[in-house]
Amino acid sequence: MPSFQDILAPVLHFYLNRLARQNLPKGNSTIKANDLDGEVEMLIDKWGVAHIYADSMNDLCFAQGYFHAQSRLFQMEMGRRLASGTISEVVGPDALPVDRVIRTLGIRQAGLKDLEVIKSDPDLVPLYQRYTDGINHYITSFSKKLPIEFKMLRITPAPWSLEDSMALGKLIGFQMSYGWLTELEKQRIADTVGPDLAAELDIHYRKDNQVILPKGNQTYAYQDDGKLAAFNGPYLKPLGGSNNWSVSPGRTKDGAAYVCNDPHLPISLPSIWIENHLTCGDFEVTGVTIPGLPFVLVGHNKHIGWGTTLAFTDVQDSYIEEFVDTTCESYKFGNTTKKAEKRIEKIPVKGWKNPHEETVISTHHGPVISDVLGYPNKKIAIKSTALMPSKQILGFYKLNKARNWNEFVDAMSNIDSPGLNIVYGDTDNNIGYYVTGKVPIRPGNRHDYLPRDGSTGLDEWQGYVPFEEMPHAFNPPEGFVATCNNKIVGDDFPHDLGNLWMNGFRYKRLVDLFGDNNSLSADDFAKFQNDFHCLPGPELAAFYKDWQTKDTKESQAIEYLVNWDGNLTADSVGGCIYEVVKNEMLELVIGKKLGKTYLDRFKGVPPIPIALSLSAFFGHDTTALLRILNNGDSWWNTEAGGTQSILGDSLKKAIEWLTETLGNNVDEWHWGRLHTIAFHHSFSEKAPVGKILDAGEFAVPGNHDTLCQMSYIPDKPYGKHLIAPSYRQIINMQDFDASLNVLPPGQSANHLSPNYGDQIDPWLKGDYKPMLWSRDKIEGVTVRRTTFAT
Repeated sequence: MPSFQDILAPVLHFYLNRLARQNLPKGNSTIKANDLDGEVEMLIDKWGVAHIYADSMNDLCFAQGYFHAQSRLFQMEMGRRLASGTISEVVGPDALPVDRVIRTLGIRQAGLKDLEVIKSDPDLVPLYQRYTDGINHYITSFSKKLPIEFKMLRITPAPWSLEDSMALGKLIGFQMSYGWLTELEKQRIADTVGPDLAAELDIHYRKDNQVILPKGNQTYAYQDDGKLAAFNGPYLKPLGGSNNWSVSPGRTKDGAAYVCNDPHLPISLPSIWIENHLTCGDFEVTGVTIPGLPFVLVGHNKHIGWGTTLAFTDVQDSYIEEFVDTTCESYKFGNTTKKAEKRIEKIPVKGWKNPHEETVISTHHGPVISDVLGYPNKKIAIKSTALMPSKQILGFYKLNKARNWNEFVDAMSNIDSPGLNIVYGDTDNNIGYYVTGKVPIRPGNRHDYLPRDGSTGLDEWQGYVPFEEMPHAFNPPEGFVATCNNKIVGDDFPHDLGNLWMNGFRYKRLVDLFGDNNSLSADDFAKFQNDFHCLPGPELAAFYKDWQTKDTKESQAIEYLVNWDGNLTADSVGGCIYEVVKNEMLELVIGKKLGKTYLDRFKGVPPIPIALSLSAFFGHDTTALLRILNNGDSWWNTEAGGTQSILGDSLKKAIEWLTETLGNNVDEWHWGRLHTIAFHHSFSEKAPVGKILDAGEFAVPGNHDTLCQMSYIPDKPYGKHLIAPSYRQIINMQDFDASLNVLPPGQSANHLSPNYGDQIDPWLKGDYKPMLWSRDKIEGVTVRRTTFAT
C-alpha cells in the first residue's frame, strides 16, 4: 500500500515545478529602471554566466546586483540571516544555537564599523549602494514570482541593504580566520588528559614537508638580458633567509604565465560562488564572487590574475576573564578593574510567542563567547582581527582595478583581514605572492597557543607585523609560487605567524609534480588540480608490510593495503581499507581517552559547524597518529597496548566494519562506495522535497591529504558532506580566452534551469569549460540577452 509521502510526491512535484517555472528568466528581455545613466547589456552564456557591459560603473554594479538576485535570491536571504543572527525566525529553535553565536560575536555590528572605514574611498560606498539597488529592483519586480523556497517557508524578502552586504562580508572574513577556537579545543584536551599528553597531539609540522618561502621574502625583477636580480620596489623589503599557484613563462610550454586556483570549501547546492564578467570602459574583470557581494573575489582583469587560499595565520586569541561578581559588571585587569559592556540581543524564533533574549558581555578583548559554546565554569572572551574595523572590502575593490604588481600590493595592504595566500600573475609575465591580514605581535613570543589569563594584563597584543615584512615573493627564481594552506616560512622567519598550518602533504605532492619540468601546460595544471595521490597512506600501510595472519579475509585485506600505490581513486580497495583502518586507530588510540566529542574536536570539528569554521586541528590527526605509531615510548601508544596491538586491533575492527557495510567480498571494497558527494538542497531532509530538488549523489576519490582535496567532515564519515574544490580556474595570462574554469554544481539555484547541475559531470571528470573573455566568443555561446534601459 503506498505511503502518504508516495501519494503526496507527484502533487508536490507538480506544484514546485509550476512555481519554479514562473521564476525562470524568459528569453530576451528589457528591464526598465529609471535611475540608470545609460543602457546596459547582459549576455547570459550557455553555462549561465553573466557578461555585463555598461557605460558607467554605477550601472554595472546595478546590473550585477540584479543578476545575483535573479540567480540566487534565496541563498542571499539565508546568507544575510546567518550574518545577522535571524535564522531562527524562519527555521525555528533548531537554529537558535547558531543565532546565539552570531549575535554574541556581533557580526552585523562589526560590519557596520567596516562601512565607516571604507567611506574613505569616495567611489566604493556609492557603488555598493548601486549593487544594492539592483538587488532590490529584482525583488520589487518579481515579488509575486519569487524562488520556491520563499513560498515553502511562507516568507517574503525584506529590501536588501548595504548593511546586509557588509555583515555578509564580515561573517565570511571571520569564518576564514583562525586561532581562538583551536586554543579552546587544545585547552579542553589538556583538561582531559593533562598538558604533557595533550602536547603530543598538538600540531607539529613535519620537517620533510616543505614551506612556501624557505628563503624568506624574495623579490626579483627581470633584467634586459632575461636574468633575475633582487630589488626593493614599493612595499618590498626582503628579509632574507585552498591550492593556488602562479607559474612564470620560463616553466610553461607556451611561454605564458599562469594563475591557478581551486578553493576547497564545503560543497553546497547552489554553489557558494557565482560567476560573472563585468565590463565598463577600461574596467574589465571576470571570475567568481559570493552572492550578496559585488565585483570579483577570485579571477582576473585586463592586466592581472589572482587566486586565494587560507593562510592559517594566527590572528585570534582567547582570554579567560576574571569578573569581580556574578553579575559580570566588572572584571579584573592588572591592578585595576574595568567595566564590561552589556547588551541584550532579542532573537525572534519561529513558533515562539516571545523572542529569546541573549545577554552579550564584552570586555576590551572582545565578546565573551564561552556561555554559548558550553563553558559554564569560565568566562572566555575572544580577540580577533576579523571582528575589528577592516578595509578588506576596499582591498578587494582595489584588487579588481589593479594594473600591475605595485597596485596589487597596495590592494593587499588594505586586506587587513582575513589571512589569505594570494598568488599573482600579470600580462607582462611577472608572477608573485602576498600574505594578507594583520598578524598580532604577542609579548614574549609565546608558543603554547592556549587561552591567556585576561586578568594579568601581561598577554596584550603589542601591535602587528609590519605589512612590508609579511611573507611575499615576486618572480621567485624557482619559476613558480604555490600554496596549499601549508606552513609559509621557516622557523628562522623574524615574526611568529602561528602554528596552525595544515599538514603540508598536499604542498609536498604539488612540488613533486612541478619537479624540474619547464614545459608545463594547462593540461598539466588540470592534472595537478585533479590529483588523488595520498602521501601518508602508503606510510601507514607500510606498518603492515610483514604482518602475518592465518585469516583469509585479513590476508586479502593486508595484500591490498601494502600493495596500494597511494592513489586514492574511487575504485581503490587498498585506499578504502587505509581510510577505515586509520579511523579505527584514531578511535582506539585517542578516542577512548578523549571520548567521541573531544575526538571530533581533535579532528577539527567545531562546536557549531554552520557558524564556525573547522578548527586548525583538521588534517593533523593523521600526522599525530603516525608520530604515535613510530614512538613505542609514547603514552598514547603504550596505553593502547603497543604498536603491534594497535595494528592488529585496528585491522580486525576495520575488517568487521567493512564486511558489515560493504559485504564479504574484499575485492568489492571500493573507496567510492563509502566516499560519496551529495549535491543536496538545504530542504533535502524534508521528504519528498529532496527527491525533487537534489542534484544527485556520486562516488568520488580523494581525502584531506590529496592535492584534489575531497575531505569528509570528520564527524560525518565517510562522505556526502565534503570539503572539496568549490571552483577551479586555470588562467592563461597571454590568452584570456584560453583560460578554463568549472563551478559545481552550476550557476542557477532554480532546479528547472539547465544550469542547476550542468557542471557536476565535468567537475567530477576533471574537465573544464572555457572562461570566455572576448566579446565575439561570448556572442557565439549567448543564449539569453537582457537590456537595462530607462
